[in-house]
This record gives sequence, C-alpha cells and structure tokens, in this order.
Amino acid sequence: MFEAPILDPISFTAQGETLQGEGVPGDIQGLKNLLHSGEGWFKYRISGDVTYNHEPQLRIQLEGRLVLTCQRCLEGMLFKLDGDNTLLMVRRESDLPALEDERIGVDVIVLPERLDVAQIVEEEILLALPLAPCHPLGECAADGLLAEKKRANPFAALAQLKR
Repeated sequence: MFEAPILDPISFTAQGETLQGEGVPGDIQGLKNLLHSGEGWFKYRISGDVTYNHEPQLRIQLEGRLVLTCQRCLEGMLFKLDGDNTLLMVRRESDLPALEDERIGVDVIVLPERLDVAQIVEEEILLALPLAPCHPLGECAADGLLAEKKRANPFAALAQLKR
C-alpha cells in the first residue's frame, strides 16, 4: 500500500515547504482496477506557498510511467504520467469561486485540517489519466482486426448486383 505523510496544510504552506516521494502504481488502491499491471513508477513533488491574498496553495507535480489497458485491444500500453496542478485552499466553503470564475490549472478546495498526501497524490494521478486509454493508431493490435473487417464488406456484393 502506498503510504505518505499527513501534513498540517497551514504550517506546510506558510513555511514554503516541499515534499518529494515516489511509489509504484500497483500500491495505490484506487488505481488497481485501471491498471493492466502494477508495474511502473511515479514521483511526486508537493510545494507549499501562500498567495498574495494570504491563501495557502499547493503545487503538485507528478511524473512517471504506468501500464494501462488499451480500450481497443485490451493489451497493456505504457502511459507517460506528467502532471502539474495547483490547489488553492480557501478557509470557508462560501469563499469557493463560482464555476465561471475558476482558472484553468488551479483547483480550489476548502482548507482541510490535515492534508493526506497519499490521498492527494492518488487523486491527482487519477485526474491525469485518459478517460479511454488506447494505443496510437498503427501501434494497436486491434488495428489489424479493423483492417480485416473493412476487407470483408457484406454490402459489396449488393453494389455489384446493381450494375
């Protein structure tokens, strides 16, 4: 199981601390059903900071390689994990911005009492995954099956009867 520290978010961000770690995708419970195999690796870096409005924020950077299941051929495929996101933490729910005021690449959450790093890393990895992972065209085993189906068109005989 993937383990990481639990932090005090106010202290962590006020002091501008940084935390780094690494893990194996198969050790994260929430990823197990999405992985083709538990092989691979990931690294994370979480940096705390305070905005000019004195709001705590975290910058979460991820990199790694995961083996996902291609949705076309159901074989394993290598996925390059590369994430960089900012989590802005507001003190009250009423301080959350309206949907139209949100900024791209900045997620806003209500300041938690404790920050579970393992949970944050798991959520960020899940958000970085494609909805339907698949090999690039030409690299998928299903491409050959699709080509065979195109050759055996049952309506081709009808077209010849019309002539």
